[in-house]
Amino acid sequence: MRTDNQNNFEILVFTLLLSLILPYFVNSSPTTSINSNKQRYIIVFNNNYSSPEPLQNHELHFAWITKKYNKHVIQSNTVNHQVRRSNNFVKSTNSTQKSDNNQIHYFSIGDNFRGYIGEFAPEFVKILNQREEVAYVTKDDQVHVALENDDYVCFSEKNDGDTKEGFGTRTQENAPWNLDRVDQRNLPLDNIYASPVTGGRRVKVYVIDTGINTLNPDFEGRAVWGTTTRKGAHDFDDYGHGTHVAGVIAGKVHGVAKIATVIAVKALSHTGNGAWSDVIAAMDWIAERHKNDKTQKTVVNLSLTGNYFLPANQAVKALAELGIHVVVAAGNYVKANACYFSPASAPEAITVGATNITDHIAQFSNGGSCVDVFAPGQNIKSAWNKVEEMPVRSMSGTSMAAPHVAGVVALLISQYGNKSPAEMQQTIKDMATKGVLKNVAEYPKNTTNALLFVC
Repeated sequence: MRTDNQNNFEILVFTLLLSLILPYFVNSSPTTSINSNKQRYIIVFNNNYSSPEPLQNHELHFAWITKKYNKHVIQSNTVNHQVRRSNNFVKSTNSTQKSDNNQIHYFSIGDNFRGYIGEFAPEFVKILNQREEVAYVTKDDQVHVALENDDYVCFSEKNDGDTKEGFGTRTQENAPWNLDRVDQRNLPLDNIYASPVTGGRRVKVYVIDTGINTLNPDFEGRAVWGTTTRKGAHDFDDYGHGTHVAGVIAGKVHGVAKIATVIAVKALSHTGNGAWSDVIAAMDWIAERHKNDKTQKTVVNLSLTGNYFLPANQAVKALAELGIHVVVAAGNYVKANACYFSPASAPEAITVGATNITDHIAQFSNGGSCVDVFAPGQNIKSAWNKVEEMPVRSMSGTSMAAPHVAGVVALLISQYGNKSPAEMQQTIKDMATKGVLKNVAEYPKNTTNALLFVC
Protein backbone atom coordinates (compact mmCIF):
# COMPACT_ATOMS: atom_id res chain seq x y z
CA MET A 1 0.00 0.00 0.00
CA ARG A 2 1.38 3.39 -1.08
CA THR A 3 1.62 6.07 1.57
CA ASP A 4 1.03 9.79 1.17
CA ASN A 5 4.74 10.36 1.82
CA GLN A 6 5.65 8.10 -1.10
CA ASN A 7 3.24 9.93 -3.38
CA ASN A 8 4.59 13.30 -2.32
CA PHE A 9 8.17 12.13 -2.84
CA GLU A 10 7.43 10.89 -6.37
CA ILE A 11 5.69 14.16 -7.24
CA LEU A 12 8.71 16.09 -5.95
CA VAL A 13 11.15 13.96 -8.00
CA PHE A 14 8.99 14.31 -11.13
CA THR A 15 8.82 18.08 -10.67
CA LEU A 16 12.61 18.34 -10.30
CA LEU A 17 13.20 16.20 -13.39
CA LEU A 18 10.68 18.23 -15.37
CA SER A 19 12.39 21.47 -14.39
CA LEU A 20 15.70 20.07 -15.65
CA ILE A 21 14.56 18.64 -18.98
CA LEU A 22 11.83 21.15 -19.93
CA PRO A 23 14.28 23.85 -21.09
CA TYR A 24 15.76 21.41 -23.62
CA PHE A 25 12.33 20.71 -25.08
CA VAL A 26 11.47 24.39 -25.13
CA ASN A 27 14.77 25.37 -26.71
CA SER A 28 14.45 22.74 -29.41
CA SER A 29 10.79 23.42 -30.16
CA PRO A 30 9.41 25.69 -32.92
CA THR A 31 8.32 28.21 -30.30
CA THR A 32 11.94 29.25 -29.83
CA SER A 33 12.08 30.69 -33.34
CA ILE A 34 8.76 32.36 -32.64
CA ASN A 35 10.28 34.20 -29.70
CA SER A 36 13.53 35.11 -31.38
CA ASN A 37 12.09 36.15 -34.76
CA LYS A 38 9.28 38.43 -33.66
CA GLN A 39 9.14 41.61 -35.75
CA ARG A 40 6.83 44.58 -35.94
CA TYR A 41 4.15 44.44 -38.63
CA ILE A 42 1.34 46.64 -39.89
CA ILE A 43 -1.86 44.81 -40.80
CA VAL A 44 -4.33 46.66 -43.04
CA PHE A 45 -7.95 45.57 -43.48
CA ASN A 46 -9.55 44.90 -46.84
CA ASN A 47 -12.24 47.50 -47.45
CA ASN A 48 -13.67 45.45 -50.30
CA TYR A 49 -14.27 42.43 -48.09
CA SER A 50 -17.80 41.33 -48.98
CA SER A 51 -20.03 41.74 -45.98
CA PRO A 52 -23.20 43.66 -45.15
CA GLU A 53 -21.52 44.87 -41.97
CA PRO A 54 -17.75 45.47 -42.49
CA LEU A 55 -17.27 46.87 -39.00
CA GLN A 56 -18.77 43.73 -37.51
CA ASN A 57 -16.33 41.64 -39.52
CA HIS A 58 -13.47 43.74 -38.23
CA GLU A 59 -14.75 43.17 -34.73
CA LEU A 60 -14.90 39.45 -35.42
CA HIS A 61 -11.31 39.61 -36.61
CA PHE A 62 -10.32 41.40 -33.40
CA ALA A 63 -12.04 38.71 -31.37
CA TRP A 64 -10.28 36.04 -33.42
CA ILE A 65 -6.83 37.58 -33.08
CA THR A 66 -7.31 38.17 -29.36
CA LYS A 67 -8.12 34.50 -28.85
CA LYS A 68 -5.70 33.09 -31.40
CA TYR A 69 -2.78 35.37 -30.74
CA ASN A 70 -3.08 35.33 -26.96
CA LYS A 71 -3.06 31.55 -27.11
CA HIS A 72 -0.12 31.69 -29.48
CA VAL A 73 1.77 34.05 -27.22
CA ILE A 74 1.15 32.02 -24.08
CA GLN A 75 2.41 28.89 -25.82
CA SER A 76 5.55 30.69 -26.93
CA ASN A 77 6.16 32.09 -23.44
CA THR A 78 6.05 35.77 -24.46
CA VAL A 79 4.24 38.74 -23.05
CA ASN A 80 0.47 38.48 -23.46
CA HIS A 81 -1.35 41.24 -25.32
CA GLN A 82 -4.31 42.79 -23.56
CA VAL A 83 -7.02 44.39 -25.66
CA ARG A 84 -10.25 46.08 -24.80
CA ARG A 85 -13.25 47.46 -26.65
CA SER A 86 -13.71 51.20 -26.90
CA ASN A 87 -16.39 53.18 -28.76
CA ASN A 88 -17.52 50.11 -30.73
CA PHE A 89 -14.01 49.65 -32.03
CA VAL A 90 -11.22 47.64 -30.51
CA LYS A 91 -8.31 49.63 -29.14
CA SER A 92 -5.22 48.48 -27.31
CA THR A 93 -4.70 49.62 -23.78
CA ASN A 94 -2.94 52.99 -23.86
CA SER A 95 -3.41 53.02 -27.65
CA THR A 96 -3.26 56.81 -27.72
CA GLN A 97 -0.65 57.06 -25.03
CA LYS A 98 2.98 56.01 -24.96
CA SER A 99 3.50 53.01 -27.19
CA ASP A 100 4.65 49.65 -25.98
CA ASN A 101 5.98 47.01 -28.35
CA ASN A 102 4.16 44.42 -26.22
CA GLN A 103 0.80 45.90 -27.17
CA ILE A 104 -1.33 45.81 -30.27
CA HIS A 105 -2.27 49.28 -31.50
CA TYR A 106 -5.50 49.35 -33.47
CA PHE A 107 -5.96 52.33 -35.78
CA SER A 108 -8.94 53.71 -37.68
CA ILE A 109 -8.16 56.77 -39.81
CA GLY A 110 -11.40 57.62 -41.56
CA ASP A 111 -13.62 54.93 -43.05
CA ASN A 112 -11.14 53.39 -45.47
CA PHE A 113 -7.91 52.85 -43.56
CA ARG A 114 -8.20 50.50 -40.61
CA GLY A 115 -5.89 47.94 -39.15
CA TYR A 116 -3.46 47.36 -36.33
CA ILE A 117 0.21 47.30 -35.43
CA GLY A 118 1.99 44.72 -33.34
CA GLU A 119 4.93 42.35 -32.95
CA PHE A 120 4.34 38.94 -34.48
CA ALA A 121 6.32 35.88 -35.48
CA PRO A 122 6.63 35.15 -39.22
CA GLU A 123 4.65 31.94 -38.68
CA PHE A 124 1.70 33.91 -37.37
CA VAL A 125 1.98 36.50 -40.14
CA LYS A 126 1.42 33.68 -42.65
CA ILE A 127 -1.86 32.94 -40.89
CA LEU A 128 -2.86 36.61 -41.00
CA ASN A 129 -2.16 36.81 -44.73
CA GLN A 130 -4.67 34.03 -45.34
CA ARG A 131 -7.54 35.92 -43.73
CA GLU A 132 -10.10 37.31 -46.21
CA GLU A 133 -10.61 40.50 -44.23
CA VAL A 134 -6.88 41.35 -44.35
CA ALA A 135 -5.77 43.40 -47.38
CA TYR A 136 -2.07 43.00 -46.70
CA VAL A 137 0.56 42.64 -44.01
CA THR A 138 3.80 44.57 -44.24
CA LYS A 139 6.87 44.72 -42.05
CA ASP A 140 7.44 48.01 -40.27
CA ASP A 141 10.13 50.25 -41.76
CA GLN A 142 12.30 53.17 -40.72
CA VAL A 143 11.67 56.89 -41.11
CA HIS A 144 13.77 59.93 -40.19
CA VAL A 145 13.79 63.71 -40.26
CA ALA A 146 14.42 65.29 -43.66
CA LEU A 147 17.64 67.19 -43.04
CA GLU A 148 20.44 68.08 -45.45
CA ASN A 149 23.16 65.47 -46.08
CA ASP A 150 20.90 62.44 -45.72
CA ASP A 151 22.48 59.18 -46.76
CA TYR A 152 20.81 57.71 -49.82
CA VAL A 153 18.34 54.99 -48.91
CA CYS A 154 17.88 52.02 -51.24
CA PHE A 155 14.38 51.95 -52.69
CA SER A 156 11.99 49.45 -51.26
CA GLU A 157 8.66 48.54 -52.88
CA LYS A 158 7.47 50.66 -54.62
CA ASN A 159 -15.84 75.48 -45.82
CA ASP A 160 -16.47 75.99 -42.72
CA GLY A 161 -18.29 79.39 -42.55
CA ASP A 162 -15.44 81.36 -41.03
CA THR A 163 -16.01 85.08 -41.31
CA LYS A 164 -13.51 86.87 -43.50
CA GLU A 165 -12.40 89.26 -40.80
CA GLY A 166 -9.32 91.42 -40.82
CA PHE A 167 -8.27 91.50 -44.46
CA GLY A 168 -5.33 93.73 -43.52
CA THR A 169 -1.62 92.99 -43.66
CA ARG A 170 0.83 92.19 -40.88
CA THR A 171 4.32 93.59 -41.54
CA GLN A 172 7.61 92.34 -40.07
CA GLU A 173 10.71 94.42 -40.68
CA ASN A 174 14.20 92.88 -40.76
CA ALA A 175 12.53 89.55 -41.39
CA PRO A 176 14.56 86.34 -41.91
CA TRP A 177 15.41 85.89 -45.60
CA ASN A 178 13.12 82.90 -46.01
CA LEU A 179 10.02 84.76 -44.85
CA ASP A 180 11.01 87.76 -46.92
CA ARG A 181 11.30 85.58 -50.02
CA VAL A 182 7.83 84.02 -49.94
CA ASP A 183 5.94 87.33 -49.85
CA GLN A 184 7.38 88.76 -53.09
CA ARG A 185 7.48 87.49 -56.64
CA ASN A 186 11.07 88.40 -57.52
CA LEU A 187 14.47 89.22 -56.08
CA PRO A 188 16.06 91.32 -54.61
CA LEU A 189 14.74 90.94 -51.09
CA ASP A 190 13.33 94.00 -49.31
CA ASN A 191 13.86 92.76 -45.71
CA ILE A 192 10.11 92.87 -45.01
CA TYR A 193 7.67 90.01 -44.51
CA ALA A 194 4.04 90.93 -45.14
CA SER A 195 1.29 88.42 -44.40
CA PRO A 196 -2.47 88.38 -43.72
CA VAL A 197 -3.26 89.89 -40.34
CA THR A 198 -5.41 86.90 -39.39
CA GLY A 199 -2.13 85.00 -39.02
CA GLY A 200 -3.54 81.47 -38.86
CA ARG A 201 -5.89 82.27 -36.00
CA ARG A 202 -7.92 79.29 -34.73
CA VAL A 203 -5.99 76.89 -36.97
CA LYS A 204 -4.30 73.88 -35.35
CA VAL A 205 -1.10 72.64 -36.96
CA TYR A 206 0.00 69.21 -35.71
CA VAL A 207 3.74 68.63 -35.99
CA ILE A 208 4.58 64.90 -36.18
CA ASP A 209 8.24 65.02 -35.29
CA THR A 210 10.63 64.88 -32.31
CA GLY A 211 8.38 67.03 -30.13
CA ILE A 212 8.29 70.78 -29.45
CA ASN A 213 9.85 72.81 -26.66
CA THR A 214 6.62 74.64 -25.89
CA LEU A 215 8.47 77.06 -23.58
CA ASN A 216 10.49 78.69 -26.35
CA PRO A 217 9.41 82.37 -26.25
CA ASP A 218 9.00 82.47 -30.03
CA PHE A 219 5.74 80.53 -29.58
CA GLU A 220 4.19 83.02 -27.13
CA GLY A 221 2.28 80.20 -25.45
CA ARG A 222 0.73 78.96 -28.73
CA ALA A 223 2.67 75.67 -28.71
CA VAL A 224 1.10 72.82 -26.75
CA TRP A 225 1.98 69.20 -26.17
CA GLY A 226 -0.29 66.66 -27.81
CA THR A 227 0.93 63.09 -27.36
CA THR A 228 3.90 60.74 -27.68
CA THR A 229 3.52 57.61 -29.78
CA ARG A 230 7.12 56.39 -29.72
CA LYS A 231 7.89 53.70 -27.17
CA GLY A 232 10.03 54.87 -24.26
CA ALA A 233 10.24 58.47 -25.46
CA HIS A 234 9.81 61.42 -23.11
CA ASP A 235 7.25 64.19 -23.49
CA PHE A 236 9.70 66.84 -24.62
CA ASP A 237 11.85 67.61 -27.65
CA ASP A 238 15.22 66.04 -26.85
CA TYR A 239 16.57 66.65 -30.36
CA GLY A 240 15.41 70.10 -31.50
CA HIS A 241 14.16 69.30 -34.97
CA GLY A 242 10.46 69.46 -34.09
CA THR A 243 10.89 72.77 -32.28
CA HIS A 244 12.67 74.22 -35.30
CA VAL A 245 9.92 73.04 -37.67
CA ALA A 246 7.19 74.43 -35.41
CA GLY A 247 9.01 77.76 -35.25
CA VAL A 248 8.92 78.08 -39.03
CA ILE A 249 5.19 77.39 -38.96
CA ALA A 250 4.10 79.70 -36.16
CA GLY A 251 6.96 81.49 -34.41
CA LYS A 252 6.53 85.19 -33.61
CA VAL A 253 9.87 86.03 -35.23
CA HIS A 254 10.59 83.00 -37.44
CA GLY A 255 7.12 81.81 -38.36
CA VAL A 256 4.87 82.16 -41.38
CA ALA A 257 1.53 82.04 -39.49
CA LYS A 258 2.20 84.05 -36.37
CA ILE A 259 -1.07 83.37 -34.55
CA ALA A 260 -1.57 79.68 -35.38
CA THR A 261 -1.41 76.99 -32.71
CA VAL A 262 1.20 74.24 -33.07
CA ILE A 263 0.68 70.89 -31.37
CA ALA A 264 3.51 68.46 -30.67
CA VAL A 265 2.97 64.84 -31.69
CA LYS A 266 6.18 63.00 -30.91
CA ALA A 267 6.85 59.96 -33.09
CA LEU A 268 10.62 60.24 -33.60
CA SER A 269 13.55 59.66 -31.24
CA HIS A 270 16.20 61.97 -29.83
CA THR A 271 18.25 61.24 -32.96
CA GLY A 272 15.46 62.10 -35.37
CA ASN A 273 14.82 58.48 -36.35
CA GLY A 274 11.78 56.31 -35.86
CA ALA A 275 9.38 53.71 -37.24
CA TRP A 276 6.48 54.17 -39.62
CA SER A 277 4.22 52.39 -37.18
CA ASP A 278 4.72 55.19 -34.64
CA VAL A 279 4.05 57.82 -37.32
CA ILE A 280 0.83 56.05 -38.35
CA ALA A 281 -0.20 55.86 -34.69
CA ALA A 282 0.38 59.62 -34.52
CA MET A 283 -1.85 60.20 -37.55
CA ASP A 284 -4.51 57.99 -35.98
CA TRP A 285 -4.42 60.12 -32.82
CA ILE A 286 -4.77 63.32 -34.86
CA ALA A 287 -7.72 61.88 -36.80
CA GLU A 288 -9.59 61.23 -33.55
CA ARG A 289 -8.86 64.75 -32.32
CA HIS A 290 -10.03 66.22 -35.62
CA LYS A 291 -13.34 64.33 -35.51
CA ASN A 292 -14.10 65.84 -32.09
CA ASP A 293 -13.01 69.37 -33.05
CA LYS A 294 -15.96 71.65 -33.86
CA THR A 295 -13.89 73.96 -36.09
CA GLN A 296 -11.98 71.16 -37.89
CA LYS A 297 -9.30 73.57 -39.10
CA THR A 298 -6.54 71.00 -39.05
CA VAL A 299 -3.13 70.93 -40.73
CA VAL A 300 -0.51 68.20 -40.30
CA ASN A 301 3.19 68.74 -41.00
CA LEU A 302 5.43 65.74 -41.70
CA SER A 303 9.04 66.89 -42.02
CA LEU A 304 10.26 63.32 -42.32
CA THR A 305 11.07 60.80 -45.01
CA GLY A 306 11.68 57.13 -45.69
CA ASN A 307 11.52 54.57 -48.47
CA TYR A 308 8.21 54.24 -50.32
CA PHE A 309 5.81 52.73 -47.77
CA LEU A 310 2.23 52.02 -48.79
CA PRO A 311 0.63 52.16 -45.31
CA ALA A 312 2.11 55.62 -44.73
CA ASN A 313 0.68 56.90 -48.00
CA GLN A 314 -2.68 55.33 -47.25
CA ALA A 315 -2.73 57.01 -43.85
CA VAL A 316 -2.09 60.38 -45.52
CA LYS A 317 -4.96 59.69 -47.92
CA ALA A 318 -7.25 58.79 -45.01
CA LEU A 319 -6.43 62.06 -43.25
CA ALA A 320 -7.21 64.00 -46.43
CA GLU A 321 -10.54 62.22 -46.74
CA LEU A 322 -11.38 63.57 -43.27
CA GLY A 323 -10.63 67.11 -44.48
CA ILE A 324 -7.18 67.33 -42.90
CA HIS A 325 -4.49 69.18 -44.86
CA VAL A 326 -1.21 67.24 -44.93
CA VAL A 327 2.09 68.93 -45.83
CA VAL A 328 5.20 66.78 -46.26
CA ALA A 329 8.90 67.11 -47.00
CA ALA A 330 10.10 65.96 -50.44
CA GLY A 331 13.22 64.35 -48.95
CA ASN A 332 16.92 65.09 -49.26
CA TYR A 333 18.49 62.44 -51.44
CA VAL A 334 20.39 64.82 -53.74
CA LYS A 335 18.21 65.36 -56.81
CA ALA A 336 16.43 62.03 -56.45
CA ASN A 337 12.83 61.49 -57.52
CA ALA A 338 10.48 62.18 -54.60
CA CYS A 339 8.02 59.65 -56.03
CA TYR A 340 10.23 56.85 -54.67
CA PHE A 341 9.81 58.00 -51.06
CA SER A 342 7.09 58.35 -48.45
CA PRO A 343 5.17 60.35 -47.51
CA ALA A 344 6.41 62.53 -50.40
CA SER A 345 4.80 60.22 -52.97
CA ALA A 346 1.32 60.44 -51.43
CA PRO A 347 -0.83 62.27 -54.03
CA GLU A 348 -3.09 63.78 -51.36
CA ALA A 349 -0.21 65.51 -49.57
CA ILE A 350 1.31 68.85 -50.49
CA THR A 351 4.90 67.78 -51.15
CA VAL A 352 7.57 70.45 -50.73
CA GLY A 353 11.11 70.72 -52.09
CA ALA A 354 13.77 73.17 -50.83
CA THR A 355 15.40 76.29 -52.31
CA ASN A 356 18.19 78.65 -51.25
CA ILE A 357 18.52 82.42 -51.03
CA THR A 358 19.52 82.75 -54.71
CA ASP A 359 16.40 80.96 -56.03
CA HIS A 360 18.25 77.74 -56.82
CA ILE A 361 16.77 74.42 -55.81
CA ALA A 362 18.96 73.23 -52.94
CA GLN A 363 21.45 70.57 -54.06
CA PHE A 364 20.20 68.14 -51.42
CA SER A 365 16.51 68.43 -52.37
CA ASN A 366 14.50 65.79 -54.17
CA GLY A 367 12.52 66.74 -57.26
CA GLY A 368 10.24 65.08 -59.77
CA SER A 369 6.53 65.13 -60.54
CA CYS A 370 5.49 64.36 -56.96
CA VAL A 371 6.83 67.72 -55.74
CA ASP A 372 3.98 70.27 -55.76
CA VAL A 373 5.94 73.38 -54.83
CA PHE A 374 9.32 74.56 -53.57
CA ALA A 375 9.97 76.74 -50.54
CA PRO A 376 13.03 78.08 -48.70
CA GLY A 377 14.89 75.26 -46.98
CA GLN A 378 18.58 76.12 -46.79
CA ASN A 379 20.15 78.02 -43.86
CA ILE A 380 16.81 78.61 -42.16
CA LYS A 381 16.86 80.17 -38.70
CA SER A 382 14.16 79.15 -36.26
CA ALA A 383 13.39 78.24 -32.67
CA TRP A 384 15.48 75.54 -30.93
CA ASN A 385 14.85 73.24 -28.02
CA LYS A 386 17.63 74.58 -25.77
CA VAL A 387 16.03 77.85 -24.76
CA GLU A 388 18.68 79.02 -22.29
CA GLU A 389 21.75 77.90 -24.23
CA MET A 390 20.63 78.36 -27.85
CA PRO A 391 17.04 79.52 -28.45
CA VAL A 392 17.63 79.93 -32.20
CA ARG A 393 19.50 77.72 -34.69
CA SER A 394 20.04 77.55 -38.46
CA MET A 395 19.19 74.28 -40.23
CA SER A 396 18.84 73.04 -43.81
CA GLY A 397 16.61 70.43 -45.41
CA THR A 398 13.23 69.86 -46.99
CA SER A 399 12.24 69.51 -43.32
CA MET A 400 12.57 73.29 -43.19
CA ALA A 401 10.76 73.87 -46.50
CA ALA A 402 7.58 71.95 -45.64
CA PRO A 403 6.60 74.06 -42.59
CA HIS A 404 6.60 77.20 -44.75
CA VAL A 405 3.76 75.66 -46.72
CA ALA A 406 2.00 74.40 -43.58
CA GLY A 407 2.09 77.99 -42.33
CA VAL A 408 0.66 79.34 -45.58
CA VAL A 409 -2.15 76.78 -45.45
CA ALA A 410 -2.96 78.02 -41.93
CA LEU A 411 -2.95 81.62 -43.23
CA LEU A 412 -5.31 80.79 -46.07
CA ILE A 413 -7.74 78.97 -43.78
CA SER A 414 -7.89 81.86 -41.32
CA GLN A 415 -8.10 84.51 -44.04
CA TYR A 416 -10.45 83.00 -46.61
CA GLY A 417 -12.10 80.03 -44.92
CA ASN A 418 -11.41 76.32 -45.18
CA LYS A 419 -11.25 74.25 -48.36
CA SER A 420 -10.95 70.58 -49.13
CA PRO A 421 -7.36 69.28 -49.08
CA ALA A 422 -7.46 68.81 -52.88
CA GLU A 423 -8.62 72.40 -53.38
CA MET A 424 -5.99 73.70 -50.97
CA GLN A 425 -3.25 71.78 -52.77
CA GLN A 426 -4.35 73.32 -56.06
CA THR A 427 -4.52 76.79 -54.48
CA ILE A 428 -0.93 76.51 -53.26
CA LYS A 429 0.18 75.48 -56.75
CA ASP A 430 -1.82 78.23 -58.46
CA MET A 431 -0.53 80.94 -56.11
CA ALA A 432 3.12 79.94 -56.48
CA THR A 433 5.57 82.14 -58.37
CA LYS A 434 6.34 80.41 -61.67
CA GLY A 435 9.60 80.31 -63.59
CA VAL A 436 12.01 81.86 -61.07
CA LEU A 437 13.93 78.71 -60.05
CA LYS A 438 17.23 78.64 -61.93
CA ASN A 439 18.35 75.02 -61.99
CA VAL A 440 15.21 72.94 -62.53
CA ALA A 441 16.82 71.17 -65.51
CA GLU A 442 19.25 69.43 -63.13
CA TYR A 443 16.38 67.59 -61.41
CA PRO A 444 14.19 64.65 -62.44
CA LYS A 445 11.78 65.02 -65.34
CA ASN A 446 8.61 67.06 -64.67
CA THR A 447 10.08 68.90 -61.69
CA THR A 448 7.91 71.97 -61.19
CA ASN A 449 9.32 75.50 -61.46
CA ALA A 450 7.12 76.94 -58.73
CA LEU A 451 8.12 78.85 -55.57
CA LEU A 452 5.78 79.28 -52.60
CA PHE A 453 4.01 82.62 -52.38
CA VAL A 454 1.99 84.25 -49.60
CA CYS A 455 -0.89 86.46 -50.63
